[in-house]
Amino acid sequence: PEDDGLRSFLKITKRWPAFLSVSRKEIISDPERIVGAEAGSQRFEVMSSSRGEVALRLAALRDPSTDPERTFMTYAGTELTLIYDKGLEVPEFCAWYVTMRTPRELRDVFEPFVTLAKRCNCKEKVTLIMDAPTWRASPDYVAKSHYDFQEVIATSVSEQRKILDREVALLSAEIGPRGDGYDPRATRMTRQEARAYHAIQIAQLTKERVDMASALTFNSTDETVGVALAAKDYGLPLLVGVTLEKKDGKLPDGSDLRDLINAVDDATDSYPLCYIVNCYHPSHCDFDHYKSEPWFKRLRGIRGNASTLSHDELDSMTTLDAGDVDDFAHCMSSLKKDFPHFNLFGGCCGTDISHIQATLHKVLAS
Repeated sequence: PEDDGLRSFLKITKRWPAFLSVSRKEIISDPERIVGAEAGSQRFEVMSSSRGEVALRLAALRDPSTDPERTFMTYAGTELTLIYDKGLEVPEFCAWYVTMRTPRELRDVFEPFVTLAKRCNCKEKVTLIMDAPTWRASPDYVAKSHYDFQEVIATSVSEQRKILDREVALLSAEIGPRGDGYDPRATRMTRQEARAYHAIQIAQLTKERVDMASALTFNSTDETVGVALAAKDYGLPLLVGVTLEKKDGKLPDGSDLRDLINAVDDATDSYPLCYIVNCYHPSHCDFDHYKSEPWFKRLRGIRGNASTLSHDELDSMTTLDAGDVDDFAHCMSSLKKDFPHFNLFGGCCGTDISHIQATLHKVLAS
């Protein structure tokens, strides 16, 4: 096409996975034929070449075979960086407070990752998934402040949009569990209760036209099913990140990773783009016994903690454990070698730009 992108908008209805099976060649060479392709429960409109590129990147998240050379990276542990490196107050890990008060501080944290993605993308196909800091921009937490809920979401997304380079990045937004990321007992919900609760935030994120959302540090099967159902209700592409316990490799609610992924996929017709493990050191990822099982292909990577300590040990600490950067990167690279379908690597608690830079160097070299 003359505009080097889509010649007409794409109306995508019904089932997101079917659209994501469309190839780059089909989208670029014959967009009219794709009109009406199935996806999601609501309609998306792809209005330009940049939106077409977003769809292609999301397709690679769902199925790496559509773009086997592409690697996805994320940023690092935002909240702990703000607390320990910048000395800022982050009440209850609500990073959006910083966005509302001093957005420049958050831009300083995130901009190095955009620069790194642009540098890597000169030689390799690297896409940065950059989330707005909305992990705890949910009804319960915003209600404790004097801020307006819609304003918090809108400001968080708009500030993140300012620093993105659309050539190398997807604009995502974090969704967190209702309660403690390490302990689901105090806020245990049924699937339908979780669906209704998370729908409030997802509805607002959809209005802000993010490319996708990242449900991170989810720790129970029922709440994870609920957030995935809510995302499907609103047609918002969703990446699901769950946390595991060092002692047994299970979720904090006792669920097995296999059972959770199968439960979510069964309840949502495999709606999530993919699954990752997050808030978990890569050396703890003992996944060899899963390799031959069909569901394991849905697990696509890790956002690792810097520390090798357990969640209980980390909760009791008053200083930051940044771990060993070289060991972190080596473990990430080993996961890529052991599980070639893994194509997403990033950081969580305790990590910073050095962890991500070292990881990309080793992963791309492998």
